[in-house]
Amino acid sequence: MRKAVAVLMAALLAGLFLAAPVLAQQQVDETPYNDYPPRWVGYMLHPVGVVFDVALVKPLTLGVCIMPWLFGVTPGECWFDQVNLFGD
Repeated sequence: MRKAVAVLMAALLAGLFLAAPVLAQQQVDETPYNDYPPRWVGYMLHPVGVVFDVALVKPLTLGVCIMPWLFGVTPGECWFDQVNLFGD
């Protein structure tokens, strides 16, 4: 068993060394990461998500924690008092 593992590891190591020249010759893209359009869309929509979370989700969570019997939540599952307004 140990011999089979040693042979497998040697084969993987040899494959890594043989593939190294091919990996070194690959062209690296010179485009900066900020030219990716979905990234800019994400940057623009992030404040919208934060406002949605603070204005809608947090108050609804507070309502669930105030009336757990109405929503079927046990008081132990209510975590609202452990979370501040802008973070976890």
